[in-house]
Amino acid sequence: AENPARHSSSRRSEAAAAAAGATTRWSCFGINALPPLALAAPPSSTGRPTSSSYDHARSVRLNHGHSAAVPLYRSLLRDGSNPINNDEEDLSAATRIAAAIGSPSRHDAACRPVVGPRPNDGGEGDDKEQEEQQQQHDDINDDGAEKMIQKLRTVLQQSGYDRINVANLFGVATENMNSYPWGPTYLTPVGAGSDRQPPPLSFGTEYADDSGDGGCGGEGEHGDAGTMINTSLSCLVTMFLLGFIVKRSTLEQHLFGGNSTINLLESLGLAFPCEIDPSYIVPYVHLFPMDVPVLSNNEDDTMESIVLVTDLHPAALSRTTVGTNEDGAVMYIGPDSLALVQHLPLDIELKKSQNRIEAGRCILDLCTGSGIQAISTLAALGRVDPNACAVCVDVNERATRFVTFNAMLNGLGDRVQVIKGDLITCRSLPMRGEDDCATTQGEDLVGLLRRTAILAQNQDVSSTATTGPCPFDIILANPPFIPVPPRKADAKADGGMRRSIDLRYGLFSSGGADGEACLRGILRMVPQLLRPSGGFVGIVSEFMNPSEDLCRKMEQWWSSEVCARGVLFTNEHALPASIYAARRADNEDEYNLWNDHLN
Repeated sequence: AENPARHSSSRRSEAAAAAAGATTRWSCFGINALPPLALAAPPSSTGRPTSSSYDHARSVRLNHGHSAAVPLYRSLLRDGSNPINNDEEDLSAATRIAAAIGSPSRHDAACRPVVGPRPNDGGEGDDKEQEEQQQQHDDINDDGAEKMIQKLRTVLQQSGYDRINVANLFGVATENMNSYPWGPTYLTPVGAGSDRQPPPLSFGTEYADDSGDGGCGGEGEHGDAGTMINTSLSCLVTMFLLGFIVKRSTLEQHLFGGNSTINLLESLGLAFPCEIDPSYIVPYVHLFPMDVPVLSNNEDDTMESIVLVTDLHPAALSRTTVGTNEDGAVMYIGPDSLALVQHLPLDIELKKSQNRIEAGRCILDLCTGSGIQAISTLAALGRVDPNACAVCVDVNERATRFVTFNAMLNGLGDRVQVIKGDLITCRSLPMRGEDDCATTQGEDLVGLLRRTAILAQNQDVSSTATTGPCPFDIILANPPFIPVPPRKADAKADGGMRRSIDLRYGLFSSGGADGEACLRGILRMVPQLLRPSGGFVGIVSEFMNPSEDLCRKMEQWWSSEVCARGVLFTNEHALPASIYAARRADNEDEYNLWNDHLN
């Protein structure tokens, strides 16, 4: 519920600050079993740049763009041409990303496999050289991409990169599934300017498997299998969950696959050599491991491990747009994302729709982001309904690319389709570079979804595809819900404050001025897509005031005689505008703007 991009510059009243809660760069959420590396106070001052210096750089980056802030971040790293002293310097990926000229191009490369080294991303070289490099490194075909992604999957499996092993590293109990169920949401990556240092490579070694095979594919290149698995896991966690840069030499020695894996991460657009000091590798995404309970007729407690790639947490990005075209970032996996996975009563729905097993259920994931709802549901149904398929929709083209990547990463590439569409206008959107005459541009989204679902189920698309029975058995959504103050015609009227807020709360978080715009569009569209017999709807969202008035609104938005079963997972208690504003504002002026807007 906190504003993840806020750091220490807020000048709000003490009461508002107390209501918001302390913002920490390692969020432990009450866990007392974490080792000292996570709970230790920052080291004493060593003459490093002050937090206000970072706040200024962040403000410039947010309001004037990435390139305008690069010199500021480079100055904060002292002399960027010299090797970095890791005993004193900021080792967060956040600062290295903000200080790199080529970061927008690197963000564009995420989840877009290429063969060989990446083309020059803007750090050095002239335009002609970069153009020649780009011509030699076009995106590879689907078959080649899938092979590369499967290599990554193998590395993750060999490293033991899953929920339980990560929890063991931090001493988090895994016996009680009600504690941080199914994913490490107890961790938040470090932000720019953090004084905290990466954990030692050996942290959590008492949890290493010394049995000889480590349970993960046998002995590695560099000694005992249990130790190798532990250190490879530690490298991955340090980069892709905690958000630190890591020495290339360390990864070469301890990461499964060594140098070939480092090159693979770059080829997949997941991590790159530091532009300032190439001896470090910088993560540009998160790799989130989670467990999904697998449905079985035997009623056992089998869990399926999956890994999802997302953009970095806003604590690291400080903004919600990335890339050369300022695309919306793909939302990190948070408690709300996992809430719907955890509470979706698939076992009950399975018993109520046994007649659908042979044909295969069809799942619709709206506001899909990373594809977490669709992919986790397919994983849960893997044993009882191996023919199930999913269609994922997002207004953000970047998200559709991440979904395709994540589906391949988890062995579901042939069962997931993606569509770029606007749920508020109920129209499809063209992919970037698509011909203006493309048949899907501006098409009615309902009709397109019907046809896509029918094709995904290997059925013939007839002329009645848009008027026949609705094709989706399960419809899931985690729509953006923050009631963001709208921009005004005169952007300079308030010193650009509304624009700054709008840039921080982008596609994956802004629900319009009232926070309900996307949910409203979903509920108006769903009755036209849900199978009339046995259909189920699951939505997770948050509201300032989830009162009876919300239920009445939802009934009005549904406006259909179609009946369905479903669950809305949301907050139980209302939040006063003052507390909500305190959690969202970046300073006292913003607090007043939020408070006035919400009242």
